[in-house]
Amino acid sequence: MFDNQHPYYLCDSRSGVKQGFATLDQAREALLSWILLQRQAGELMIEHDTGQWSDSRITRWIIDHEGRVVSLESVKG
Repeated sequence: MFDNQHPYYLCDSRSGVKQGFATLDQAREALLSWILLQRQAGELMIEHDTGQWSDSRITRWIIDHEGRVVSLESVKG
């Protein structure tokens, strides 16, 4: 699942799909875009202590090449 071309993945609890990204910034942008779209659609977005984000139907999060969750908090600065 992990490779040098895609060291970061955006995970999706509903489909189980892990979308690969070459950089953390790209993965972060994809997650933030999803959060913004859900908020614009009126969804309540919940940030979990684990670094995962959920709306009423799905949870998404970023993992690194070692399978560790990378929270948005850790990459904001």
